[in-house]
Amino acid sequence: MSPFWKNVEFILDTRGSSFKELAFGTGIPYSTMTNGKNREESLPSVDKGLKISKFLQVPLEQLLGEEACSLPSKQKGESAKGSKKIQLYDKYKNLIESLEKMSDENRLAIIRLAESLKF
Repeated sequence: MSPFWKNVEFILDTRGSSFKELAFGTGIPYSTMTNGKNREESLPSVDKGLKISKFLQVPLEQLLGEEACSLPSKQKGESAKGSKKIQLYDKYKNLIESLEKMSDENRLAIIRLAESLKF
């Protein structure tokens, strides 16, 4: 994945957003974004890059940078929340994947059991 798409992905993850939301918000087809992020050195066209940077409220130059992207100062509080979400996801990834593979009935039973526990 190119630094551009890594930076976009970082910002989306930090904000709890997805590429689907980005596609909807920019009018860029989702398939265009997934094709771009799945290619090693892919960059969007200038007009698409500008739409993405405008939607994310991050300068295009920052998205193109080699170093990991940082968020604008007004969103640094959100960054901590997003970082915590990422850490929790990493910690419970296997559990989440197992739940996703279960039937709806079994998944609901597990969720009800978890909700009934006293913490």
